[in-house]
Amino acid sequence: MFEKISLGSGLEAGWSFGFGWSFGGLAALLLSKFGNHLSNHLSETTWLTHTQEMSFPSFPPASDSDVSDLYRALKTRIPAYQGFQYGFFYGTECQARRIVAVPWDYGITRLTSLDNLATDCWVPSAQGPNIQDMSIGRLTFDSFPLGSPFKLEYSYTIFYVPQDSLQYLTPVNNCPPIRKSGTLWYGNILVVRHGLRKPVINVDREDARLIDIIVTSFIATGVLVNVTTNTSN
Repeated sequence: MFEKISLGSGLEAGWSFGFGWSFGGLAALLLSKFGNHLSNHLSETTWLTHTQEMSFPSFPPASDSDVSDLYRALKTRIPAYQGFQYGFFYGTECQARRIVAVPWDYGITRLTSLDNLATDCWVPSAQGPNIQDMSIGRLTFDSFPLGSPFKLEYSYTIFYVPQDSLQYLTPVNNCPPIRKSGTLWYGNILVVRHGLRKPVINVDREDARLIDIIVTSFIATGVLVNVTTNTSN
């Protein structure tokens, strides 16, 4: 059944199956038939893996298409994030306020603090990706107007670029709700909501208009301009 065959040079070509095929010949046939498909498949697989592992853009998301691209990148990141919370996002070139996914930072398996959120992918820090870097402005509030006895149902935190320490070429925010403040504002804004028993919960679309009004008011009255960290409870 099996017969050893050799080439003219004396090199052994492999084992024949008795019907004229050697292992070497069979491999050559498979390669000729499926080589291109296999090569394309491997190239595609490599491309997909590279896409999933590639770094995020070095510039902050600005437009609606940027938001969509970053959302896909966050959801397909390898290794995967363990969780997400959803917040309101006012990108510098967004046509409207957006709800975006804010990932839990790497290594976080249970959300216990606001600092567990990797908000720097939406409002980048001036000193690199570090949520506890105070170059990211942060204002937590539970009343409106700020400090008044009129308490809101939930408390919120606004992340923003402090206007007294702008990085070079930070763009003006042209998102319609921000423009309504009548004040020139630079950089993105992100708002997250706090739960009664949880440090952060997803925002609710029903709160959107209220948050628009509050953020616009805080910008117009200068509450956010030079504050880098503030909590009003």
